Amino acid sequence: MIGDVNGDFLAANDLLYVPTATELQAMNFADIVSGGTVLFSADDQKVAFEAYITDNSYLNSIRGSFSERNALVLPWLNLIDLNIVQDFSIKVGGKKQNLQLRADFYNVANMINSSWGVSDRVVVNRPLTYKK
Repeated sequence: MIGDVNGDFLAANDLLYVPTATELQAMNFADIVSGGTVLFSADDQKVAFEAYITDNSYLNSIRGSFSERNALVLPWLNLIDLNIVQDFSIKVGGKKQNLQLRADFYNVANMINSSWGVSDRVVVNRPLTYKK
């Protein structure tokens, strides 16, 4: 199975080994080709993977070892939502009618400070594909 590094027949549960810079240079990447055109050369992939590791403080700190499970999935995130509700009662034709006015504000902390209430999410959770 493509991507199943440890042979357990599941491709999405293998922990990522973060290579050192020397190990990365020794890795074999294959050109990504479509219709005879090289879309992403092996050398460009090495450069991109090196940048992926060095730009991430966690991955860069564990070079030469395996990542912890779910270490990069989602860090703790606080979202503060606010809703304001006001009920009104009015008499129409001798009958009491209820009216509710409501305002919802999502992620209020981000309205106060642009760096609050923002999460860094890993969009590509499998940056490498392993083929035997």
